[in-house]
Amino acid sequence: MSAWNHPEILELVRRALAEDIGSGDLTSVATIDAARRATGRFYARQPMVLAGVELLPVIFEQQGGVDSLRLLKSSGDRCADGEPVAEVTGLARTLLRCERVSLNFMQRLSGIATLASRYVAETEGTPCKILDTRKTTPGLRRVEKLAAAAGGVTNHRLGLFDAILIKNNHITACGSVTEAVRRALATGREVECEVRTRAELDEALAAGQASASSTTSPLPKPVSGSPTSAAAPPPSSPAASRSKPSAPTPRPAPTSSPPAPSRIPRSPWISTSASSSHEPLRAP
Repeated sequence: MSAWNHPEILELVRRALAEDIGSGDLTSVATIDAARRATGRFYARQPMVLAGVELLPVIFEQQGGVDSLRLLKSSGDRCADGEPVAEVTGLARTLLRCERVSLNFMQRLSGIATLASRYVAETEGTPCKILDTRKTTPGLRRVEKLAAAAGGVTNHRLGLFDAILIKNNHITACGSVTEAVRRALATGREVECEVRTRAELDEALAAGQASASSTTSPLPKPVSGSPTSAAAPPPSSPAASRSKPSAPTPRPAPTSSPPAPSRIPRSPWISTSASSSHEPLRAP
């Protein structure tokens, strides 16, 4: 099964169509004969890394009335201004009902992929990998992570349920890096620990080494990061007397797209614009 056909994505598309169409497309019903057929094409409107084009079959199939749908590009492909990415033929009313939802998905996801590809290009020639985060639009996480992967980013955990990542608030609530790492390693899972200073890095690694001497649990992986919220430590916590280190200054996004290969490598697992154009309607 394609990642773009995941049940969560199918439901997301269903809700997006219901939100836009509601009880029916009043304008199309009023102005277009029910039997009239047409062909529509989707074009890139600026240089971009495409993402989300695989949603078009999902969108149009849910509405029916489609004779053919050809994807001319795939997620991860670089597109030039004016380059066609897909073509659909079928009932004119179906094309018009699905047009805006199709564009909304592709525009947003292509924007994510395009920006992600610029960060990836900045690390070219280094051992660094750009990871994505859980800072996604509510309800859109799965498709936004697919878009990040289309831009060459490495997908990190999908949610709280599939990996352990100790963050600053866990450390604060637990009392220390050492105790947080010790407890996390006791689960037997691989552990990642977000650190803000060299001292926290050394503490996390020491805690991992101490645990490894008495268990076969994997050592923690230090992950640098910038906290976005802070929980107040409990009064009895040793962390209550620690000064909070300042967050590192994030690296600004590059202002221009560096040269890149014709196709961005993808992991398995706003805004760049796209538009659609319909050929003149023809009676069947």
